[in-house]
Amino acid sequence: MNSREPDVSVVFETENEEPNHRIRLTDVMESWLRQTARGRVAEWIVVSPRTATPEEKALLARAPARWIERSGTRYYGLKNEGIRQARGRFTALADSDALPADDWLETALAVLERSDPSVALLTGRTRYLPGPFSREMAIAQLPNQSDLPHDTTHFLAHNVLLRTERVRPFLFAGDAIRLGSDTHLAGRLIEAGYRLRYDPSLRVTHNYCRHWSELYRHCVVLGYAYGRFQEHTGETHPNRLLDFAGRLRVLLARWREFRRPVRISFWRLPLSLFFFAAYSTAIAHGYEMAVRGRPEPFARF
Repeated sequence: MNSREPDVSVVFETENEEPNHRIRLTDVMESWLRQTARGRVAEWIVVSPRTATPEEKALLARAPARWIERSGTRYYGLKNEGIRQARGRFTALADSDALPADDWLETALAVLERSDPSVALLTGRTRYLPGPFSREMAIAQLPNQSDLPHDTTHFLAHNVLLRTERVRPFLFAGDAIRLGSDTHLAGRLIEAGYRLRYDPSLRVTHNYCRHWSELYRHCVVLGYAYGRFQEHTGETHPNRLLDFAGRLRVLLARWREFRRPVRISFWRLPLSLFFFAAYSTAIAHGYEMAVRGRPEPFARF
């Protein structure tokens, strides 16, 4: 694998940085220096609204790296700029708080290169760091948890390898909105005749909340982002009660499908049901804030 010419651009964002996160951008950079297929990496592209810290500069000096400042740009906008700038045949999207396994790139390239050219991107399985209801949260928020590879209709932008020229004409929509654009992009790619592939052997560990208050804030922000993106795409807002009931139904269906892969005991169902109800309530609260035009909750911008 490492004998091939470098043909992968790695795009890093910095919006997900938080002082209390257990996974930092420097940790993610270190993981990319440890990749077993590091020889395939042609460039690092870090797109950020700020300048690099001394620690980050020291790591950047160990890689073919560019730090691109884009003041006022947010999560999907940072990724879009990285994809626009990418010179590699493949582009890997890296979040500043999501740690890929050391063989992530080697595994991803092996799967994508033997896939049909109609496969525009490959995504994998993400697990959260331990925290309150982290396994239920994985079922609620992370769409791919199956033990078997298959075509998928969803991906999240922190665990994905793209064929650059397939995805560059599309990019993420609503790049000032924090959530929803990756699911929207997946639908547009499928409509254009492309396929999306999931393989559980691509493993990423994502930062996760350590305290209940942090978990609540996270869920409210998710709901707010859903509401903002719904307005951005011009879709009709659903009936709130029906949406709440539908969300619970979907989460329970996912629980039945994925509880074994994420290692949740059947006897935990009452606790899981409690979490799904609380999660859906927080989502609904954040969604309502967006619909009423209120400022983004807990925003740092």
